[in-house]
Amino acid sequence: MADDLVRLGVTSDIEARIWRDALAQEAVPVFIRPSNARSLTGIGPSIGDVQVYVRAADERRARWIIGDGIAPLVPDAAPDTEQAVRPDGSLGE
Repeated sequence: MADDLVRLGVTSDIEARIWRDALAQEAVPVFIRPSNARSLTGIGPSIGDVQVYVRAADERRARWIIGDGIAPLVPDAAPDTEQAVRPDGSLGE
């Protein structure tokens, strides 16, 4: 189902906010969930305390936006090919 959530990663509060802002600029909804009660209270370390989720349909594009190395598929590509646009604009598989 396209509305299923997938986890992009577990990161610090600060990096999660950076990801959220970058994805929001590209109209990709982000869901942030604290990993434990300590991060909810703001007490204790924040590194690795936040889980970042996006819709499954947005995962590939979201990973590209945050620099995770997966480029979005080219909309005009034939259905049986996995062509993607690299950050430098070239096509790849």
